[in-house]
Amino acid sequence: MLKTLFPLAMIFALATPAAALDPGGRLSGMVGDHPVEVAVWADQSDYDDYGTGGKGGSVSLMTTDLARDAGLGTTAIGIEAFNFASGPFDGVQIRILTKTDPVEAYSADLDDGLSFTLDEAVVEGEFLKISGTLEGTLTRGALYSK
Repeated sequence: MLKTLFPLAMIFALATPAAALDPGGRLSGMVGDHPVEVAVWADQSDYDDYGTGGKGGSVSLMTTDLARDAGLGTTAIGIEAFNFASGPFDGVQIRILTKTDPVEAYSADLDDGLSFTLDEAVVEGEFLKISGTLEGTLTRGALYSK
């Protein structure tokens, strides 16, 4: 299978309970040479603190098409941490679906060299406000290869 690589640098911000705010925040940055800015898909994003009182948990962010004209579709970002402020981050991953037939995905996680910098994670009532930066190189492959 041919693998295509491209660099990624993204900044995101989100406020969400089990069903995200509308709008659910913004994701912006560079995907290769393509500047992107897209709204977080509120109905498909969520947060579960796993009983940590908002200190940690799991965040799932989904966006609508990232850059349709560049063939980049729905984007999913997952973040898991015992403590957002001090880590460790057990899992951080990103997957960007292609607008091709068959659908493929650009993906990376911490094991692939993806880096994640958390700028802020604050619980406001029942909402989590989180912002940070993802940087790395994504590999194109089959949608369900990882």
